[in-house]
Amino acid sequence: TMLTRLLARAPSSRKRRLYLRTFAVLPLTEDCGIIEWVPNTTGLRHVIQALYVQDGIYTKQTLGDVKRMHESLKATPTTWMSEILKKFPPVFHRWFLNRWKDRPAAWHGARTAFAHTAAVWSMVGHVVGLGDRHGENILLDQESGDCVHVDFSCLFDKGLELE
Repeated sequence: TMLTRLLARAPSSRKRRLYLRTFAVLPLTEDCGIIEWVPNTTGLRHVIQALYVQDGIYTKQTLGDVKRMHESLKATPTTWMSEILKKFPPVFHRWFLNRWKDRPAAWHGARTAFAHTAAVWSMVGHVVGLGDRHGENILLDQESGDCVHVDFSCLFDKGLELE
């Protein structure tokens, strides 16, 4: 792809082995298409939610509880930090530890692959105004640790128009 070639040209990108995981897309209409199946991936939301379920933090009532808390507190960014986010501690690092627990070199490689691909997707997403990013539009490769973004229906800051 064009971005892969650009990254390969820049010495600092080559040194860091930056790349973008891609897949084929077949547009059918202006707002509909078919994407290539991205093998060995799972959604970021599914990973985080499974870890919260394992810790007893997430149940069937959790989303409703958070919504009620959000509405009752008239949630501001400060409220989110002090009241809501504290109920959901960081757990993503455990996915890497569990997945590659007996292979330290593979664990390090997967963490590095995730960091690099997440960074490149973040830069590309910012440049093209990619919106609607959530845990179901971000996939994780369960073998390499790569981050793969899907669902590009909100390009060029179209997401700013959503309610």
